[in-house]
Amino acid sequence: MSWGTVHDEAGLFVPQYFSNMIPIANASKAVELVFDANRTAEILSNPMFQPDISVSDAMARNSNTYSFRFNRGRDTLLVGASYCSASTGRVCHSADIQPVFASGAAVPGFGQTGDDARFVHQVEDRFTTFAKTGPSLVHPPSHERVHESQLDYSHDPTRDLPSFIVHAQTPFNAEPRLPLLVNAGQITPTDIFFKRNHGPIPDIRLESHKVYIGLQHPDSSPRLDWAELSMYDIMSRWPKVTVTASLQCAGNRRDGLAALKEVKGVIWGAGTISNATWSGVRLADVLRDIAGIPTDLSHDMVRDFHVSFEADDQVHEDACYGSSIPLRKAMDPVGDVILAYEMNGKPLTRDHGFPLRAIVPGYIGARSVKFLQKIIVQPEESLAFYQRRDYKILPPWVNSSNVESSWDSAASLNEMNVQCVICTPLENEMISSSAPVTIKGYAIAGGGKGIYRVEISIDGGSTWEPVDRMEQHPDRKSGMFWAWALWEKSVPRIRPSSEIIARAYDSSGNMQPETPIWNHRGVMNNAWFRVKNVTQLPQHNL
Repeated sequence: MSWGTVHDEAGLFVPQYFSNMIPIANASKAVELVFDANRTAEILSNPMFQPDISVSDAMARNSNTYSFRFNRGRDTLLVGASYCSASTGRVCHSADIQPVFASGAAVPGFGQTGDDARFVHQVEDRFTTFAKTGPSLVHPPSHERVHESQLDYSHDPTRDLPSFIVHAQTPFNAEPRLPLLVNAGQITPTDIFFKRNHGPIPDIRLESHKVYIGLQHPDSSPRLDWAELSMYDIMSRWPKVTVTASLQCAGNRRDGLAALKEVKGVIWGAGTISNATWSGVRLADVLRDIAGIPTDLSHDMVRDFHVSFEADDQVHEDACYGSSIPLRKAMDPVGDVILAYEMNGKPLTRDHGFPLRAIVPGYIGARSVKFLQKIIVQPEESLAFYQRRDYKILPPWVNSSNVESSWDSAASLNEMNVQCVICTPLENEMISSSAPVTIKGYAIAGGGKGIYRVEISIDGGSTWEPVDRMEQHPDRKSGMFWAWALWEKSVPRIRPSSEIIARAYDSSGNMQPETPIWNHRGVMNNAWFRVKNVTQLPQHNL
């Protein structure tokens, strides 16, 4: 175990003792501290400490004694105990804590530098608060699944989207038309950003919204330790950071797979991708300070655990929308996972997750959960429908008749694959000018990889040329490529009956397949993008 938690004598978590859980990233022992509530007055009046009183002795005094174990590192061996006393407003000095280390022997320099010093100072500061207030529990709200007929869409935002392709009104799902998307530039305006929903848009109040941070212990017990944050806490306690990242639905270009065989899901075109600047706080900072999660990426817990997100909403398939990502991604300093409260410099709109959403750069959009209410560090992936029964590439022999037996054996999608799309000209378009034609589009790769090359063919793949211009910018701090690349290629003419094709290569050499790979959910279609039947007016000699 790699965090510090506090429980009373009934085994209940004491969140009021901490304003946040104690971070103890690199220590390797366990500490048990004891506070006797009946002796508070006596201790406060006595300037002398009593670190030699054992746990059993203190616990035997009366039923009001509180016992606390601070688990440090994977080794939870308890080698001693300390009686927490108080003097002049301070409780649990390093002199009290020190004897519990190294089989009861004092550790030279303990409490003076590094993580041990931070641990000691936080114990000193926070135990005084607990001595005055006693235990108090955080109870996050729970969601119950409702029937589809009971979902209330009457409070959804009013929308006027003449330039969108609307696939469904309830829940509202729409994508911008491709020329509009690419002509808007590197940063997609919020009103052009694609809209993906699984249920009604909740009407959440910023001033009353709470975010609950949960910690499930590695024995997979159902017990969760909870802490509570207000939006004011989130917006004021940690530095504000900005990340420019593209979000892409895993079902982008599902229409290409639906043309082969029936698929399950909204039949999206190629417009369920957009790029924005997102501002908020780093998830790693919050988990470090609130849940005491180690920042060492090689730590067993960081390597093996997951971070689950739950929304404050209602959906048809589950009690609420939920998903998860590996804890390593969340804690990676170049992973750039943030809890965002702003989009393109302004507060999130309701359609895009107000008041708080996760932004998980380089991953499919399904992991960037909107309307965020709960964040849980746990030993396994989220149990939510959208993690276990959705957003997976199933084998080609799986269809609607045998899908239920196949979900558990398929891996959950995380990183996007390499993708390239022609946004203009469109299929079946009539070009009224005989001037050279500029082909425009976007390309993107997952996992922070850059786009190395985009190639265009205007003769159905017989010959290829690189694009003339490509713009893609790495993150200014991490150097990762979370944003898409926009590209252009000028060609003298489009010949009759020609087929325009685009394909991309990422910085690791990954390339798009020539033909689509069908799967039941219709996800991750990244075959070469083809545009047919573009007609250009003939060139006349004057």
